[in-house]
Amino acid sequence: MVSSHAPLSAKCETECDIMPNIIRVEKRKNKLKKLFFKMPIARVDNHYLGLARFKGQYKLHNHKSDELVYVLDGTLIIKVNNRKYTLEAGEAILIKKGEKHVSMSEEETHVLIFESQKIKINFFED
Repeated sequence: MVSSHAPLSAKCETECDIMPNIIRVEKRKNKLKKLFFKMPIARVDNHYLGLARFKGQYKLHNHKSDELVYVLDGTLIIKVNNRKYTLEAGEAILIKKGEKHVSMSEEETHVLIFESQKIKINFFED
């Protein structure tokens, strides 16, 4: 069967409205100065993909919606409901809404975080 569709031209690949924006994560990573600050890098419906830099320990907290954390580089330790998880680069964890968790890293670690734009964080005493 012969396709009647012409291949995309180089012009279309750069100028058509249907083409997505490319997110250059490495370039954005270099712009992160503050620890534990989430920099939104993409919006997906009512969620966003954020980039964050960890070193040390963040506060014990939970959310009213799920959160997916993907480690880009370094090692991230997350305690979820008193269970300890060690994530290396290329690994992810899904933290369900309501689960108390704390994140820590001995070395500088970069993560991608996928969560609701309206995420509400509740902090607890350690």
